[in-house]
Parts: sequence; structure tokens; C-alpha cells
Amino acid sequence: MKKTLFYLSGLWMAAAFGYALYESFNETGLYAALLGWQLETFGSAELKLTTLATGIIYGLPALITMTLTRSAAQQRTPDPVAGQRNAAIVFLTVAVLLVVAGIVGYAVNMNYTARQQSEPVANATATAQRVVPVNLDASAAVPSMDGADGVAVTGWLRRDAQYGLEEKGYGGKKTVYCPLVNRRWKASEQVRIFLRADPSKPIALSRAGGGGGGGGPSGMKLPKGFVAVDFETPEPVEVTIEGTTRPGGLPDYVVSFFKKQGVTPASDYVLLEAQPFYDTPRRSGWDQFAETSYLLTYIALPLAFFFGVFGVVSVVRWRKLFAQRQAAEGFNRGDGF
Repeated sequence: MKKTLFYLSGLWMAAAFGYALYESFNETGLYAALLGWQLETFGSAELKLTTLATGIIYGLPALITMTLTRSAAQQRTPDPVAGQRNAAIVFLTVAVLLVVAGIVGYAVNMNYTARQQSEPVANATATAQRVVPVNLDASAAVPSMDGADGVAVTGWLRRDAQYGLEEKGYGGKKTVYCPLVNRRWKASEQVRIFLRADPSKPIALSRAGGGGGGGGPSGMKLPKGFVAVDFETPEPVEVTIEGTTRPGGLPDYVVSFFKKQGVTPASDYVLLEAQPFYDTPRRSGWDQFAETSYLLTYIALPLAFFFGVFGVVSVVRWRKLFAQRQAAEGFNRGDGF
């Protein structure tokens, strides 16, 4: 029973750290709470240490159980014969799975290529990216993709009320959260759209002249292009930004910051993830995989060869050890006399 608890606790620890990584990517749950506490208390936070602490906290019951049951798991003496047999089974099974994966990858690519060649007209007229335009000066409605690939929101980026987060431990990555409102917005009004973007990447689709945008003549918008927004300048700027929306999504510490600044998120606010869309035919994830699935063959088959060699070596060792054991047992029974 103790041995079973030990191995179950190991699975718990793995799941705990996996969930901690999930929270770190999405900035939710206990990870977000610990991160927010550090930011509010010290003004900065270590992401790797926060992820590690989150995993330890989630896995603490398992860690205690493993400590109490470790002695039971170590009582069994390793069996070299069984070890070689198990290694052979694992190596050969992985080799077979890799061969199957390589064959499937090659077959998928061949089928995809043949279909592309037989349907050139249909493929040439594939549906292009569809982006829903939303102008906040004309409508106060929360933008919805409504089955489209994304939205293009035109509004005023309130750079004077932004929140910037510099993530240590990931190459100095920076993330900016900024209200995106209409021209007449006042601080007493709730915000329904918040932009999340990397300030080092070009995200603006177009921007009006004047107003701190540095564009063309006053009141004239630049044509579609990828313009980097200057988040170092505090003045509001009118922009059109493409991206995808999702309800909520602001980390708790960001919501707390905005509320302290007098910026209140609406109950139905959405987070706009900056993502420019290109005027090219839309391709599904399956098409993107099928187009390059032949690479899986080139990767899987060499790996299958090496695992197969290790499996054969393990089989030879297992048979040799098994024969030695049989001979020793026969000698002990007196079969050799």
C-alpha cells in the first residue's frame, strides 16, 4: 500500500507542476495571486520562482506523502533480468510507435498534396481572413468576433492609464495592458476593452495624424500597415488594432492597478490580444500540419532505428541473463550432476 501511495504521489507532483505551468502561461489562479502580491509589495516579481513556488504549494501533500512512503518504495531489490526485459519492451514499443507515426505523417502529406493538385480552383478561391471592423466612436458595443477570425477595433489608446509588466527570466519580455476607449471617454466611465500587447512588436493597423501619433496630416489616417505603438508617450492616440477578443482575461493584479488609478473595468469587458491578420487565404491548422507532415517521417524513422537498436541490445542482454539464471538454478537443484 505504501509503495502505491509513493508512486501516486509522484504522479500528483508531476500534475501539480504541470498545472503551475498552465497558470503561469494564463496568469490565473494561485500563480496570479502570488505574482500580484510580489508586484504590489516589492514592485517586481520573479516568474520562474513564482512558478516553482506555485508547483510546490500544489504538490505539498504529495511531497509529504512521498517522504513518508519512500522507504517502502526502496525495499525491493532490483531484478537485472526483469530490468532488461522491461527496457526491451519500452524501446521496441517506442520504435514501433515512431515507425507508425512516420508512415502516417508521410501518408497524410501524400494525400494532402494529391488533393491540392486535383482541386487547384477550389484551393485558389479559399476563404480569406475575415476581420470584423469596430469603431468605438460610432458604437459602444463590446466587439464580438461572431465566427470571424478577429476584429479590427478603432479607438483611442489611453497610454496615460497603461500598466506595463516586465517579466524577468524570459529574455526581458514586456507586456502592456492599456484601455481602448472612444474619443469622449472620461475616467468616471467604465472601460469595456483592454488591449494586451508586446510594446516591442508592431501591432497598429493604422493611426490618425496628430494626437501624438506622428502620422500624416491632421485627421488623415495612414493606410494599412504594421506600425509600432509608442507606449513611452503618455498622450492618448487614435489607432486601429487587429486582434482576437476574449471575455475577461485581465490578471487580478492588473485589475487592482487599474482600480487604484480610477479606471474601472466593465462587468462585460473583453481583452483584445493584438494580432495582425494578413489578406491571404485562410488555412486550417490541419492544412498547415498536412503540408509539412512529411518532416515527421524524417524525424520519426531515424529515432525509430536508434530505439530499435537499443531494444535489440536489451533483448540480447535479457536472454543472456535469463539463460545464466536458468543455468544457476539448474545447478543448485543438482541437475548438473
